Amino acid sequence: MTRSLLKRGIIIALVLGRVACAQETPPDAASSQAAFDAVERSVRSLGEVPIGDVCEPSVCTVHLRLRGRLIGRGAALGEGAIARATASAIEAALTDLRATHDALFEERIATEADLITISLTLGGTLVPLGVDEVLNTDLFLSPGMQGLAARIGERFAAAAPEYMLTSGLAPSQVLATLTARLRGDATLALSSPSDLVTSQGVIFYRFRVSHLAQPAPGQGALFLTRGDLLEPQLTSAAMRTFADGMAAHLLPLEWPGPEPYGLRGALDPVSGTYAGVASPLQQAMVVVALRRYAALPGAAHQAEATRLANRLLTNLVDVESIEDDPASEIASAAACVIAATEGGVHARLRDHCAPRVLASYRAGFGFEDVPVPVRSLVALALVRLDAPTADRAIRDVFRGSQAGNLVANMPWLLMAEREHAGSDPLPSSVALREMRDRMWTFQLTGADVQNDAPDLMGGIVFTTGGAAF
Repeated sequence: MTRSLLKRGIIIALVLGRVACAQETPPDAASSQAAFDAVERSVRSLGEVPIGDVCEPSVCTVHLRLRGRLIGRGAALGEGAIARATASAIEAALTDLRATHDALFEERIATEADLITISLTLGGTLVPLGVDEVLNTDLFLSPGMQGLAARIGERFAAAAPEYMLTSGLAPSQVLATLTARLRGDATLALSSPSDLVTSQGVIFYRFRVSHLAQPAPGQGALFLTRGDLLEPQLTSAAMRTFADGMAAHLLPLEWPGPEPYGLRGALDPVSGTYAGVASPLQQAMVVVALRRYAALPGAAHQAEATRLANRLLTNLVDVESIEDDPASEIASAAACVIAATEGGVHARLRDHCAPRVLASYRAGFGFEDVPVPVRSLVALALVRLDAPTADRAIRDVFRGSQAGNLVANMPWLLMAEREHAGSDPLPSSVALREMRDRMWTFQLTGADVQNDAPDLMGGIVFTTGGAAF
């Protein structure tokens, strides 16, 4: 396991006489931009231009992509990290490009170098973790903004924040993985936090990062927070721009081959590969999003969104051998009924999934083998099918949801309630107002997040625990 992690270029380990750490915080904006500019000059010249005099981060990772595909990555820890990580990424990129070597290779590679986009992560000082922090790393660490490192003697290993975001591992699991890497014992990756505390000779650290990335060739670098951009103001114009951007992102995800598979699966941003075919549930949700987007006046990609949604609906009902039947699972069946009746009717898909949805709720018996998180989705599908059990299903979901848990059923339960009520008053208006007030009570303000996590401002904490944030 540790060998594969090392190969991914995210977890790094080496023997050092010292760790070069110049800042208590990540390099500032000016230093980070200067470092990015130096990396870009080196990448465009394919390593001919040296990095030069730049800041000294504790950890550096470099990812190079060509037309969205990852072609090179490099990671380094300690003194000269930027130069070493950049050199590793360029070497990997050249190896990738040489795989398609032809008579025009030298001419083509110079052109390709100008089309490479760069992602750069720079880590600040390694701050030692106390015993309490090791035991409760999952609470103390800010995922996506802080990385972790471990030391045994003069040997260090570090995991950059993007590794935790893409792997889905909890911070405590990352500490165990780092320990396993340094000890050379893969079984230690299963260690608990209490085991790590008693592990002799291991010192753990955290570090904050500055993350810059190019959105497209020829464009300047943008500073990212948790791998994404911060929207300074939430206005109608900003939301419209966001919707156009989401549509533009979804359109190229259609299956590239002649097979009617619909959409490709989730993208692994580290490897640059897609996970096969998207599930029926995922594709149904995309259809709902595209049809709602296409209904917006002046949507920039209105026609393309409509055409893709229509193709996906047909592909969903024409099940191929490698695909899952959408009617085989209640969540996907309900989602497909909703998609097939969103902004129009696709009768074949609706009728294919309707029996599964109708059988999932019986008057006098309630939901039949329907997981609690899926019941609001089923309630909306029953409304769309004009089922006589729709009202009872909606009431059952409301009755089965405590005040603090009602939001987990949104937006599907609210959509079901509104569509079923039509022009009549909503029977659940009191419960919905209480939910709204509760959301406002637990909404995070600037005082809650301060400068540590600006992307969480305006978010809402839903928890029954004592340490919500």
